[in-house]
Amino acid sequence: MFTEIREAIKNSKNILIIPHVSADGDCLGSSYALKLMLEELGKKADVILDKADFDNRILKILDGVRNKNDAFEPDLVIAVDCADKARMGTRAEAFDRCGETICLDHHPTNDKYAKYNYVNPDAAATGEIIYELAQFMNITLTTQIVNNLYIAIASDTGGFAYANTKPHTHSIAAQLMQYGINCEFINSYL
Repeated sequence: MFTEIREAIKNSKNILIIPHVSADGDCLGSSYALKLMLEELGKKADVILDKADFDNRILKILDGVRNKNDAFEPDLVIAVDCADKARMGTRAEAFDRCGETICLDHHPTNDKYAKYNYVNPDAAATGEIIYELAQFMNITLTTQIVNNLYIAIASDTGGFAYANTKPHTHSIAAQLMQYGINCEFINSYL
C-alpha cells in the first residue's frame, strides 16, 4: 500500500494533514514529522489543528509548529492516527471535500475510510508508520523530523513501558537516537 501512497504524494502539491481531536503525543508528533517530510519533498504542507489543540503542551517540544494554519486548497488530505472520520471533528469537512485522501493509522478499529489506507495494528504508534513511510520513500531524515518521530513513539508507548512496545519499536527508537536528539528531556517532559 505504500506504493499507492507514495504516488498520491508524488502527484500532489498542497497537502493538508489532519490529526484526531484531543490530539496526543503520537498524533501530533506523527503529524508534524509528516509535515516536515513532505516539505523535504518540495510539497506545501500544513497540519490543521482542532481549536482546542493549539494549547496542547506537547506542541512546545515539536519542530515545524506554527501559531496559525496556512490557508490553501489541498489536492491531498492525510488523516493521521484517526481510526474513523468522526475523530477529525469539524475538520472532516475538509477531508470530504478532497478527492485524494490517505489514512495512516495503527488502531485495529480503523474502518478504512480514505481512498488509500495504511493501517498497521501491530505498530505501537503511528510514529512507527511515518518512520517506515520515510524509509520507503527515501526521505532524508532531519533532526527535526527525528525529534517529532521520537516524541510520537515515546508518547504512545509510555516511554517504552507499555505492552505495545515490541522489539521493532526499540529498533526504530535506536535508529532515531543516532541523530543525537535529547531523549532524556523528551521522556522527562512527556
